[in-house]
Amino acid sequence: MSSVSRIRHSGFSLLELMISMALGLFFLAVATTFLLSSRVAHSTQDINSRLQENGRFALDELSSSIRMAGYVDVLAADAQIPVGQFYTGPCAGFDPCTADGGGNASDRIAVLMNPPPDDGTDEDCVGNPLDADAAMAATSVAAYLYMVGDDNGVSSLMCQTFLIDADGVANTVNATPQVLVSGVDNLQVLYGVTDISSMEDVDTRIQRYVNAETVDGLPVPLGAATPWVDIAAVRLAVLANSGLNDRSDLEETRTFNLLDAPPLAMADKARRQVFGTTVTVNNARD
Repeated sequence: MSSVSRIRHSGFSLLELMISMALGLFFLAVATTFLLSSRVAHSTQDINSRLQENGRFALDELSSSIRMAGYVDVLAADAQIPVGQFYTGPCAGFDPCTADGGGNASDRIAVLMNPPPDDGTDEDCVGNPLDADAAMAATSVAAYLYMVGDDNGVSSLMCQTFLIDADGVANTVNATPQVLVSGVDNLQVLYGVTDISSMEDVDTRIQRYVNAETVDGLPVPLGAATPWVDIAAVRLAVLANSGLNDRSDLEETRTFNLLDAPPLAMADKARRQVFGTTVTVNNARD
């Protein structure tokens, strides 16, 4: 008597297959969400890092130049001595060169100095030779103008260099403003004045901080030709962004306060932050 072996063929039921597919889709959705969250977090971190870098770099560039305002190496032969620390005459299309922007428009500041090292390798505000004539570069007084401008749709901190001749006239070195830091929306400047009445006054303590327009209207100290001899420090504020096409935040109107300027409202998705510092003018009147 022979027996027949029966082989049972088993497989997934329709219910089991649907449960498996549901679990697979669930884990795929979790993985996709995780990847998207990681991408957003990385993008946000990159934007914040760039924003911080732009704000700090802008302040560093401005601060290092302002500290040197009025510099001259008195041991250098034929070196011209700057008349003050800041250039307030006309330069290119700006009159005056150092000026309050008015309202919450950006200010301009033109730092006046005979740049070191006075050996013919003197540089303009972006590091290029100040003049093709080494002797001229070594002895000339330069004005470094800092302002906010547009660079192909990106608001940026810019600079332009001028050579100041014996008559106090600004001769252009850079034909157009040069970009120093991309991602700067606004610059505000206040000047620390000591309110002296005479150049012989010995009290050099800062009494208040005022804008460029107010400095222009101050009484001229006895023995001076301009009220701009009374600046002992400069207070700076910049509004920085990432310098990218940043749309990482919800679109809403945000308000920023920079020194004495009225509140500045910005309505878009870009991230911004105000950075500020106070800089001592090393070559201020003693």
